Amino acid sequence: MAFLAHTVGRRVICYATANLLRGEADRMVPRSADYWKVQTGHYPARLLFDSSATTHASLSHMTQRQVGFITIRRCGSGM
Repeated sequence: MAFLAHTVGRRVICYATANLLRGEADRMVPRSADYWKVQTGHYPARLLFDSSATTHASLSHMTQRQVGFITIRRCGSGM
């Protein structure tokens, strides 16, 4: 698995990592937010990501950091 992030309106990837194991994937959303804070001095205002990329515990960490987020839900075969 790979995890990529980029800023809206730019063509440059601002965070990337590869060779992730499935067990590590749910920690990538908070990890990328922490990386953003190190680089800019503040957490991102909002993140958009697939709901399969994280867990409820990770969403709780985002709320504690006051990071807004939008999740895209997975589509099943019935959709």
